[in-house]
Amino acid sequence: MVDFVQSNYHYSNLTLDGDLPRMAAPFRWYEDVRNDPIGWQAITQKKEYPGAARFTTHESVIQWFDKGYAVVNAVVKDKVHSIYYTSTALVMGTHLLFIFLAFQYAKGAEKFSYRKFAIIGLLASVMIQYNGFYDCIGIIDRSISYVFCYALPVLLLLIYFLPFYKNEVSQNYSVKTWQNILMIPAAALLSFSSVLIQPIIFIFFILYIGGVFIKNPFFSIKKNKSLLLQILFFIVCCLYAFYVSRFNSESSLYKPLAERYFLLLKGFFRIMTIKLAWSYLLLFTVINCWIILRTKTLSWQQLKPIIYFVLAFCAIYILLLPLGGYRSYREYIIRYDTFIPVTLGVCFLLFFTTYKIFWALKNTSWKIYTVGLLLFIGIFLWADRDVERQANYCQQGQLYEMQNSRDTIIQLPYRCNMMMWSKDDIYGKEHMQGINICLRRWGIIEAHQRVTFYEK
Repeated sequence: MVDFVQSNYHYSNLTLDGDLPRMAAPFRWYEDVRNDPIGWQAITQKKEYPGAARFTTHESVIQWFDKGYAVVNAVVKDKVHSIYYTSTALVMGTHLLFIFLAFQYAKGAEKFSYRKFAIIGLLASVMIQYNGFYDCIGIIDRSISYVFCYALPVLLLLIYFLPFYKNEVSQNYSVKTWQNILMIPAAALLSFSSVLIQPIIFIFFILYIGGVFIKNPFFSIKKNKSLLLQILFFIVCCLYAFYVSRFNSESSLYKPLAERYFLLLKGFFRIMTIKLAWSYLLLFTVINCWIILRTKTLSWQQLKPIIYFVLAFCAIYILLLPLGGYRSYREYIIRYDTFIPVTLGVCFLLFFTTYKIFWALKNTSWKIYTVGLLLFIGIFLWADRDVERQANYCQQGQLYEMQNSRDTIIQLPYRCNMMMWSKDDIYGKEHMQGINICLRRWGIIEAHQRVTFYEK
């Protein structure tokens, strides 16, 4: 609870980032992705435009900061506060969703228990870092627009995967009719969301089909006709979306493939060593596996398929990363955001093994393990102890200045990034138009007013 309250204080202090007006306004060059949601024009006319195959993400940002803002503002009358509460609500919901999913995957087929939920919930909550270990295992981005692009769609994908997981850990599991119905539009929408979704589905499909139809010494997967049809439909959607994404003008492949793999090695080494987060996470997970086998909480035959599936997924995903192109702001290919699938895979092993151990050990063994677990949690709490104060006060102050001004052209000095990435954005006509569209939509300025910035 303490970590969750602290996290929400942090979320409420997040600034509005430079991509928010680009996506929420949206900028003129993002209108194509809204007008061509399934990429038909891209395919038939060979038309390149920004955001191709990312319709769900862009539309979600627009609707959240339009309809979502309207709902929040109906309760919170202060328009400036409403903007930040709208942002906070989205990130807070993503945080809660992560905790919910951590427990669902940790408990498997077991019934819900508040006591067990409290332990896994605390462990999951401290894994969401926003200061100390953020650059290593960051799950929820500090930029609100990127939460829509990475954490949120991947967590929604984990909801989609729940029936597949339940089928493995439950006896005589059957997918309910309502689940089958909802999984179809979910697959279509997720295919056109995050850049991470397609590679995750490609890898999952290979491992799933291999586990169902090919005998191997590593893992086997129960055959379920309904789930097989669902994943086949999902892979078709992803293949189509992947083809559409080839017309995304934002994609960049100008680095040679060999150089991208060299950068991958540097990026992997950096994310593993820049701080001790991964050392702690991997060490505790390995200790958990050792305890499970030593105490016979699970047999090797029960634990092996889970470990091999996760390790195979992580290894293939890392090897495929350079094929996704190169971005200058992600110079080493691997960054905390592109590494989220690997982070979540290892976190799953951590949550699953901790759940099994914590409720299997007795007496002295349980006390020793509990001390170790609390120490592990304490390390992550301490690493994340610094909370930003007044992080968005400058932005808020300028928003109030705009709101109180009666000038037709509101000229303000550039004091901080007001929905910008850098000072250069004040000279970008398209960027300033996007900011003004958002400000009018939120009622900060009137229809006849316009905001401009100047250097001091």
